[in-house]
Amino acid sequence: MLLIALDFHIDTPLEIAIAGDLLSPDTKTALRAVNRVFLPNKVLAFQSGMDGTDSNNLVPFLDGKVRLESAATVYICENFVCREPLTDADAVEERLRNL
Repeated sequence: MLLIALDFHIDTPLEIAIAGDLLSPDTKTALRAVNRVFLPNKVLAFQSGMDGTDSNNLVPFLDGKVRLESAATVYICENFVCREPLTDADAVEERLRNL
């Protein structure tokens, strides 16, 4: 655990935000896709509000992270710069494996 903490301190963490309804199947599928890839330096945040304001006071990183097309949406970011949001779990897993 100390080596993982050191690696987290030295390396740039990967920031992942998931916007969706926690009880919906597409959100659960997106979360499984993120967790299937071993990323010890990831920070995972979840936004359940439809308008993207649910958790912003506690986690400013979630500001503007909303569901697209009423589907669970995954934002993959580094240094608070995000790539285009993804709504397909297979695309999420592929992108994370290619980082």
